[in-house]
Amino acid sequence: HALIMNISNDINPLQFYASLGGDNLLLFGNDSPVWTRYFSPLYYDLNMQFKVNMYVAQHTINHNLIHRQKIELYLCTLVDEVLHIYNVSRIVTGHNPNMNGQIATYCHGK
Repeated sequence: HALIMNISNDINPLQFYASLGGDNLLLFGNDSPVWTRYFSPLYYDLNMQFKVNMYVAQHTINHNLIHRQKIELYLCTLVDEVLHIYNVSRIVTGHNPNMNGQIATYCHGK
């Protein structure tokens, strides 16, 4: 990032891209295709968790789901939307660190 942005390595790329504003947020904002963490449950922030809780409250009768189940229910709904829009059967995402070194799969391998 430092070479592309011609800035110091001490600057957080997430903060830099989010600070661009305007149309740049569509591609480089925290919820953009470049930086989104919606397909990686380990990285859901408070805003994302709020959306999960709202979704679960509105779309499920089982309110006894544990936190991880709620996130996966929401995540799989997003995955299904992407699959439908692009008319594909699976998606592969990257750019989400996985500390155990294993490939993570969600939504029954979608």
